[in-house]
Amino acid sequence: DDPNSVSDVVFQVGLNDTRQGMSTKKIREQTLELQLKYWRHFKKARQHLTALPPIGDDQIQLNHELQKLSSHTESNFVSTKAFRDWATGKMRKNLMTNEYHYNDIGIKTLARKIKTSLFLESNKSGTSLDRLITFESATPTEADVSVINVEN
Repeated sequence: DDPNSVSDVVFQVGLNDTRQGMSTKKIREQTLELQLKYWRHFKKARQHLTALPPIGDDQIQLNHELQKLSSHTESNFVSTKAFRDWATGKMRKNLMTNEYHYNDIGIKTLARKIKTSLFLESNKSGTSLDRLITFESATPTEADVSVINVEN
């Protein structure tokens, strides 16, 4: 496949790093490194960062950092704020199988949010390397990344 035919790259940051105590800064740096890696290969693709489920303070803080990173790199940010009942401070039970995993409704909800991001008119020119490289770099690590081709 032609790398120029890829229109969008979606980064789904996982919960395991935060649950194992990795710092917000380290996860943000690794996410940036992945953005750089994929930008180099898919230069015309827009990038989308998906927030973590806002389970606790660590995930909420990381989501804030990912949103700032997304803004700085001109990527689209897929929020998961709707997964938390802000009145009770707990995750919405109808969206999660347990504290850490989406159920079918949660997956469909997240998929709709990603689809909305994919069809936004913003960021149609793609993510900018100039803006990506102004953040600190970090050693690349494994992450769950999905490459999605979208025909308009």
